[in-house]
Amino acid sequence: IGGCFLGPQVKIWQEEMTQAGWNKTEYWLPEPAHDCLPPPGMDTTPVESPEISNFGCVGPNNCYAPGFRWQVAIVFVAYILINHWFVKFVLQGPISATLRRQQKRGDRALFGETIEGSGQNFSEGVDDDEAIRI
Repeated sequence: IGGCFLGPQVKIWQEEMTQAGWNKTEYWLPEPAHDCLPPPGMDTTPVESPEISNFGCVGPNNCYAPGFRWQVAIVFVAYILINHWFVKFVLQGPISATLRRQQKRGDRALFGETIEGSGQNFSEGVDDDEAIRI
């Protein structure tokens, strides 16, 4: 917070400053004290250049092209719809009801009509569909 964004555009300025004779051993990093711009007197690409400022953003940024933003939005909406479909029809719907019925049949075959310790008797007039809704 309050610092400079180190977007990919900073690399352009770093390479230009190295070629112009930046006398430090490390790459230049933008500082808020200098408005996040290269030091005055260095021959660098202007901040208004499309290489530095693009898609309506000024200076180093992480702004994306409008086409890419739409693609991400479509993927996001598709994921939400697929997730809702999965919950509604697989976890809460007919698929899980079928699996529960099969499990109850398997339990009856394995344990008989009454599951010991549960006190639940499956033969007292409750059909599979009604037992599932309970």
